[in-house]
Amino acid sequence: MNTSGQNTPQPVPDSSVKPLQILGGVFDRVLDGLAFLSGVLLIALMILVCAAVILRYFMNRPLGWSVEVSQYMLVAMGYLVVAWVLRREKHVKVDVLVDLLSESRRALIHFITSTLNTAVCLIIAAAAFKSTWDLYKAGYFEPTILMIPKFIFIGIIAFGCTILSIQFWRRTHGFYKKWRMRAPKAA
Repeated sequence: MNTSGQNTPQPVPDSSVKPLQILGGVFDRVLDGLAFLSGVLLIALMILVCAAVILRYFMNRPLGWSVEVSQYMLVAMGYLVVAWVLRREKHVKVDVLVDLLSESRRALIHFITSTLNTAVCLIIAAAAFKSTWDLYKAGYFEPTILMIPKFIFIGIIAFGCTILSIQFWRRTHGFYKKWRMRAPKAA
């Protein structure tokens, strides 16, 4: 209750903000967090490799598990950061021919390729989730020094492909809107 005697207006929730915009913002923060985690893994990987080299060659005490952990970290880093890279459009592109097209046609090409990439990522994610579940039920372990359950490794791939497919869908939607706005209007 306001005890100062003045009527102060209460903030009114902005009804113009759509739920998809809110979800998009949340998803962007998740991507930022995953990119940060990928950076932390990169630093940890660098420290692990340096420690393994020093221990192997200067102290004659090799870390037998370092190569295996490094492999898992490399895969995890790639799948955790790939959707963030796509969101920023910093991935490798060969767009020599596409750049020759009009803005509208470029948007159409990107819409089509993003749609196809969304479908491919969803197919890979579905197969990886199925494989993850099957490996979990079977209790399969990677026959290596650490005997890490294989479903963890495949689960990272499934997760990464899922978030990548969501980002491709967002990209598809954005290029569709850009194409529709720039498409020539029929008279």
